Amino acid sequence: MSSLRPALPLLLGLASACGISEDRFATKAAQEWCEFYSECGTLESYGDTVDACEAVVEELTKDYLSAPDCEYDGGLARQCLRDISEQSCDAGEDSQGDVACDDVCGDTTAGETE
Repeated sequence: MSSLRPALPLLLGLASACGISEDRFATKAAQEWCEFYSECGTLESYGDTVDACEAVVEELTKDYLSAPDCEYDGGLARQCLRDISEQSCDAGEDSQGDVACDDVCGDTTAGETE
């Protein structure tokens, strides 16, 4: 077991480089979305201030991640954050569907019927 100790920090570092923890993702996603909403002039839908928006969006994100069928993917979460930061207000509201955020919990619609 002691032979693993020197490698443990390296392994943990490699694992964290691939993704982001759920708590950190919820915080960062709230910051990114609220910055986007602020830049696009749609912040009023989420509490009129960046702080209020971040509180609402972080709580919604945590609820999404805590769903029983969520199979959190830290790599997709990291991609989601990149996608949010690359959003353009010019693309309109439909552009929000073009981000990886819907896939962060895996395919949660597999059991749904239309």
